[in-house]
Amino acid sequence: MLLPLIEKEIKCTYEARIAARIRFSEWVSNLVSTRKKTREIMLCVDLRNVNKVSLKDNYPLPKTEHILQRVVGCSKISLLYGFSGYNQILVHPNDQEKTSFRTPWGTLMYIKMTFGLKNTGQTF
Repeated sequence: MLLPLIEKEIKCTYEARIAARIRFSEWVSNLVSTRKKTREIMLCVDLRNVNKVSLKDNYPLPKTEHILQRVVGCSKISLLYGFSGYNQILVHPNDQEKTSFRTPWGTLMYIKMTFGLKNTGQTF
């Protein structure tokens, strides 16, 4: 049964302080679970509705060539851990409610960036 596996993933997300409980939100999205090739469970939140009403980011990521030009000659370089890089970027407290999602164990919201979130900044 999938429910115990989903509960375990939700618990890990909560304990890692990637998500927090929220009592009420106007922006509740649905939780979608899928299996990875390794048969593990991967949880996804359908944030399409939030992304539709968010303004497009005016500051796209720089091209790799431009980043490499800036680090030439540097003695130290710091990188985000690539595997969970999204989970290291804090969502602004005013926008965390927009990332909320429903689970059988309550409603949670992301306090750190999640994959699939275009922009939680300005919304209409």
